[in-house]
Amino acid sequence: MKQISIIIPVYNSEHLIAGCLDSIIHQEKRPPIEIILVNDGSTDGTLAVLEKYEKEYDFIKVVTQENQKQSAARNNGLKQASGKYVMFFDSDDYLEDGMLSAMYDTIEADKSDLCICGIKKIFPDRTETETESCLKNSSDPIADFLTHHREMDVGLWNKIFRLDKIRQNGLVFENGNFFEDTLFVFKYICNISEGISFVERPLYNLFKRENSTTTKYNADIEIYSGRLVRKIKEYLREKGLEEDSPYVDVLETRNLIHIVHHNLKFNQTNKDEKIRQLLSGVNLQTFRYMSNKYRIALLLMKISPSLYEKIYLRKKNV
Repeated sequence: MKQISIIIPVYNSEHLIAGCLDSIIHQEKRPPIEIILVNDGSTDGTLAVLEKYEKEYDFIKVVTQENQKQSAARNNGLKQASGKYVMFFDSDDYLEDGMLSAMYDTIEADKSDLCICGIKKIFPDRTETETESCLKNSSDPIADFLTHHREMDVGLWNKIFRLDKIRQNGLVFENGNFFEDTLFVFKYICNISEGISFVERPLYNLFKRENSTTTKYNADIEIYSGRLVRKIKEYLREKGLEEDSPYVDVLETRNLIHIVHHNLKFNQTNKDEKIRQLLSGVNLQTFRYMSNKYRIALLLMKISPSLYEKIYLRKKNV
């Protein structure tokens, strides 16, 4: 039996997918796996590369669909999955050697519902590492996820999930870019009963390439953010949890800060006016639930958007 189903959506990645696949295939002491490659209507030579790997390795399966974006590709992969666990990787990233065995051994030993490892974020000009999850030692994972998450907490690629948990709770991905990973992980955490395990090493390499979804301006990011908050409230209501929790307001405020940063980096028009417009929707009652970093950021944005912009862009080397 395959222990881990690895699902990788692939779109026009003919020059990058081999690096990702090789980092999986040549893992030392890896558990039995199956790799499900979902070709999302690629228009370059991607399919030929995928079929070459499928022919060479009997644990690789290629599924082709019309271009429907990443969420639909992941859902298609979930339908094909047969492992006890499931992992989701991006086609342009790669794994550190030993990632699969470390995460598999940990979740098996702990008999937990989820295992999270650290990540390395590789930008064109720098590398950042995250290894400390907000969910570590958490007595309220839902609240901590909403209020204190980092990128390693909301992303899919550094986690191993139980496939039966996903299917029992009818979890699927919803198209919408930006926040579909966050929503899926949030829903999964809402259904955890056996706890979360951690491997506090940066075992997944996440490339922040130019012209990717998160490195270019998207005018619809406010719509996506509002949709995420609405979907979270709907799911809390569905699960009989507190939909009006202040922690949801904290998430909304943090998303507003994220949108401000997005505009500072990529949108060159009316920045001060845009910041003031965004901050008009901030619920100040959420301050008590936020970290000092976000409190200071909000106060500085309100006092002097232009000064905050200079500090932020200098910090990010933009």
